[in-house]
Amino acid sequence: MSTQLAYGIDFGTTNSSIAIAHPERIEVLQIGEDRAMPFSLSSILYLHRDGLRLAGADATDQFTITGNQSTKCRNCALVTRTRKFGYETDCKQYDRRGGCLDSRLMSDLKSELTDQSFKKTHSWAKDYELEDLVSFVLRQLKSYADRHTGQNVNRAVIGHPIAFVGAEGDQFDERQGLAENRLLDAARRAGFKEVELYPEPVAAVLDEVVHDGYLVAVDFGGGTFDIAVTSISAGEGEVVSMDGAAVGGSLFDRRIFDEKVASQLGLHLQGVPNWFRRGLSSLEGYKHLLTDQRTFPILNELQRADHRAGSLVRSIVTGGQAYSFYKAIERAKIELSRSELSYIDFRSPQGDLSVELSRAELDRIVAPCLQIVEEQIMKALDKARIGPEQVTAVLRTGGSSRLGAFVEMLELFFGAEKVQEREAFTTVAYGLGVVAQETWL
Repeated sequence: MSTQLAYGIDFGTTNSSIAIAHPERIEVLQIGEDRAMPFSLSSILYLHRDGLRLAGADATDQFTITGNQSTKCRNCALVTRTRKFGYETDCKQYDRRGGCLDSRLMSDLKSELTDQSFKKTHSWAKDYELEDLVSFVLRQLKSYADRHTGQNVNRAVIGHPIAFVGAEGDQFDERQGLAENRLLDAARRAGFKEVELYPEPVAAVLDEVVHDGYLVAVDFGGGTFDIAVTSISAGEGEVVSMDGAAVGGSLFDRRIFDEKVASQLGLHLQGVPNWFRRGLSSLEGYKHLLTDQRTFPILNELQRADHRAGSLVRSIVTGGQAYSFYKAIERAKIELSRSELSYIDFRSPQGDLSVELSRAELDRIVAPCLQIVEEQIMKALDKARIGPEQVTAVLRTGGSSRLGAFVEMLELFFGAEKVQEREAFTTVAYGLGVVAQETWL
């Protein structure tokens, strides 16, 4: 008879991880997609008109093959010609002179969970509910783990941020509750029958052994910043305050785009609307451009005004180059955690782009975001009724926690000797596995 197991899942804005809770140990699963991040699955989804759905590296690999393939509406099998109306179709994007890409990449799904207006997206005459889109990523994680364990495991603890992106403001409780309920629903659609949610920054410290005092855990990821303050006494810990904000690596990338890249793509030219520029600033926004019929006249106008820049933009929006473009911005940002200069290098059949980015520029660009982070840290300490001098240790985790300016801020605020780094992409998953073990095993 097989041993009953449970999973701990860190579903992130940009990357996700899964831990297997065995009765006697916790195992963070090595997914093996990326040598630099072997324990992570990219939280990115691939959809194709033929029904194929993929997540992670499989999604991006497939998109490099099909990303520039499209079908004209007049040739689409989803359109039926009739004498009475000329055509019949359930596709909401039909344009007798137009067409659409055969595949889509979707990202930042976690950031959409608070958006009451985003209930579904439409492609190829089919509606995709947000919960289904999230469930595809969770199901991929479950599939990896089930193959590894040889079991169909249906119990999981899933992490959640203290404040989901978009939850801030007067309607915090309502939006936060909506996001949590959607995440629970997505987990059930992915095949889990018993699901619990647990705060991510608290999970990050569950495996820590520290001296009596106050332990601060900061989880800084792609979409959110979370902080938890834990009081340790006689080996026992009690969370005394938590806080968070919708600030993370994705926001940094958008600000880099605005400051360094937008003008290189001709988006400063007269006639380019703000909504188009905002949409093009991120992979998350790009997916909305694909379904907006106003996009294609803008592309034509931009190419007439500046052929080189317009061709580059068209390659991003309709040429299957979007993922590689946004990854180029992210790579340049990451490189500055270990050097003083990097380049946003983007290559496409329609042309190349190379933009210099310095550490000093990045620090200036992200400074307003880090001001918000510092305010959340002070707020959490105020709730705990302590000052930074009373903190025993500070543990930082999450991909954005490697940002040089953030590390310097923590060390200046708490003291360099107190700040410790934990594995960016597995610490939370491991803690969630501990919770799953304690809950069911």
